[in-house]
Amino acid sequence: MSTKFNMDARGFLQTLNKLERRFDELTSRESQRRVYENNGVNPEPLDHRLYVLAHEVFTNTGWSMDLFSAAACFDAPLMDECRRFLRGSASVVRRYGLPVWLYDLMSASTLAAYTGEPSDRMPKCIRVLTPRELAIRGMAKGRKRFGTKKQRKEDVWQFVRETHRLGAFTMLKWGEQEPKSLSIARMMLTDPGIGMSMLRDDAGVDDMGAVPDYRYRRVVAYEEELMDEVGRWDAEHRDGVSSTDDGCGFAAIGARYLRDAERLIEAYRQLWDTETPRSRDVLLSAGNRDGDRDMPLWQNPLTLRNLAISLLGSALSSDLIVGFEERDSRTFNRGVEQLREAMTIVGESGFAMMPRLLIDRYDPGVESLLYCSEEESETQQRLFRDLCEGMACVVLHRVTDDLPVRQMAIALIECELGQYEDLITDCETAACQK
Repeated sequence: MSTKFNMDARGFLQTLNKLERRFDELTSRESQRRVYENNGVNPEPLDHRLYVLAHEVFTNTGWSMDLFSAAACFDAPLMDECRRFLRGSASVVRRYGLPVWLYDLMSASTLAAYTGEPSDRMPKCIRVLTPRELAIRGMAKGRKRFGTKKQRKEDVWQFVRETHRLGAFTMLKWGEQEPKSLSIARMMLTDPGIGMSMLRDDAGVDDMGAVPDYRYRRVVAYEEELMDEVGRWDAEHRDGVSSTDDGCGFAAIGARYLRDAERLIEAYRQLWDTETPRSRDVLLSAGNRDGDRDMPLWQNPLTLRNLAISLLGSALSSDLIVGFEERDSRTFNRGVEQLREAMTIVGESGFAMMPRLLIDRYDPGVESLLYCSEEESETQQRLFRDLCEGMACVVLHRVTDDLPVRQMAIALIECELGQYEDLITDCETAACQK
């Protein structure tokens, strides 16, 4: 039976109200007059308070960028669009709750992906736009206002990714008192469709007429059992090795990370010449309760897939997973190299710093983006955000609840690497003072 999730809707609405007021101040006639008197130059194109409030509500997504762009250039259609979205979001959350708001956005993005038709709910600034392109998106009608066919396809799938990123962020930030929030956030980053379905456990979503298909509960239970079984297997096969205690738990997490990584590579190589089902087929079997999922732990491709994601995140683990399932040795070996790289960082610098240092190695950097085309720059920035999101997924899989796992994951989702490093320093300082 569904129950209402214990979400901090009041805190969310208060922050959203502050955001709306700040946006209205920055786009008021008085603000526009000051810019006009300054020869059309906005002396402060990105307001710090607007940036902070937008990220507290919409995190690192196109909706935040819509607000920044509208406040910077006073594009009338975009300002109206932002106000409608802010007020509409507040109305839905106030009446039905945060899970319904998230589920509604995710449903819109899923429909857009399957039909290929951009949604009116999609952020206008989901990609970097020139002033002319922004004007076209605000004034033109039909699908062509979203650019070429290639751009529309890319933006629609980016819309899907951003709704699930927003969902994970919202469950982490505003669901601290909800017992299911961590597992839902983790699943939204690992299996977005399952993560979205888990919102149906909220009575508000259930009452709104969501599809009454609860097979996802079997899938979630099956995946959790597999990872628990991996943990039990590790405890039984440590060969008497005890984890070093550093006072804050990261040493034990790092030691387990290295053992899991070695076992994963070994298991993949042992199965290379054996025919195995695809991990997605095992997922379907779990939902349908058929026998195709009954197989030894280390011969189960879903076990290996989930373990790979817990080690590298969804973005970086794709070479390892796809390379194995396609039996593409070149792709697989590239994935092994990436995992070995992460293992080296964990061995030399510890698990806590691995996400930061691994991201640094793949960060294109601001200077290199200056010499890219707009399309290349957009691709690089999206890949960087996906990598940060993947590292948040690793943290949610591996870090225990007694550490500031929510804050660590939020910092990574927002690509705030300095903030993430500060959290690690605080943990280590607190451990030294015990």
